[in-house]
Amino acid sequence: MPQSLGYSNIHIIFSTKDRLPIISPEIEQDLYSYICGICRTYNCHVYEINGMPDHIHILLEQHRTISVSELIGKIKANSSKWVSGHSKGYKNFSWQRGYGYFSVGKQQIDAVRKYVKRQKEHHKKTGFEDEVKSIYTKLKIKFDERYVWD
Repeated sequence: MPQSLGYSNIHIIFSTKDRLPIISPEIEQDLYSYICGICRTYNCHVYEINGMPDHIHILLEQHRTISVSELIGKIKANSSKWVSGHSKGYKNFSWQRGYGYFSVGKQQIDAVRKYVKRQKEHHKKTGFEDEVKSIYTKLKIKFDERYVWD
């Protein structure tokens, strides 16, 4: 096959460093727009982006020319610089070192979009750590809590 083709959807989750609740409503939508712009730069289509003051969810179609780890690295590094330069209250903004990502089949996109879109409702009942543990458990991903929360 002379042409390289691929199709991959992923759900990405990562938190602020030490899960500090510092993504304020004042910058939230601008931050999400900025992250969508980073993704467009790498030919990745964002289906949905949302989060809470201490973490973010991104559902996107990953382009075949960039690896998941490289894409997440670009998102985190560039958005961190953007937030740090946004205003005085964000000078030391940074994301946690780690992240979670999960493949999403075409049939699951609508359900995951709805899940990401409803984060604020969801977190009235469930905290970030419980949410992540629940996802890992549901997907049968083995994890060691000593290394999940940095």
